[in-house]
Amino acid sequence: MKKYLIAFLFAIVFCAITNGQQRETASSKQRLSKLLIAVGVRVEEQSFLPSTQTYQELRLHLTTAAKTGLGTEELRSQQAAATVLGSEKRNGALGRQRSFELASDQLLLVTVTSDARLRWFSLVPDPRLLRAERPGPTGQLTGEVIFQPNLDFTFNVPDDNESTELRLYHPRWTGQEFVLVLLSTIPLQKN
Repeated sequence: MKKYLIAFLFAIVFCAITNGQQRETASSKQRLSKLLIAVGVRVEEQSFLPSTQTYQELRLHLTTAAKTGLGTEELRSQQAAATVLGSEKRNGALGRQRSFELASDQLLLVTVTSDARLRWFSLVPDPRLLRAERPGPTGQLTGEVIFQPNLDFTFNVPDDNESTELRLYHPRWTGQEFVLVLLSTIPLQKN
């Protein structure tokens, strides 16, 4: 009897966890949809890209106009010029975005079709931010975030013939909610 009771309790806990994960996934999709619709991206369930067996490795140079007197948050929201330094097709599938937890130290990568339909998205750490820690005058560690206005970096995006551009968004916290600020748009090569 004790074995059955333990198995029954395990089944209830498993169902509760699974149900909670499904609700979180639905809630994440709703938050993503709301943010993207606000910036003109059409979000349709059937338009999401199925997993591909190849992806593009994009090497980019990003230049942000360095304006004096701006704080790090304002600098992060400045439009940036992106130059494609190179692109290579690679074998393998990209990992799936398991959760959609925005933070202002991330970038939201979005690929869209010519009619602004969402195909794929991913949250990545903002490569323009460098965290530095050093001892202060008393020996206690102090930290700061350094904004790098010019840098080269690599992003991986699905190899998808329907996607025509990659958009880079900065999630900016308003104090009540996140809004997406478009940093740059990069045309994607058809294969």
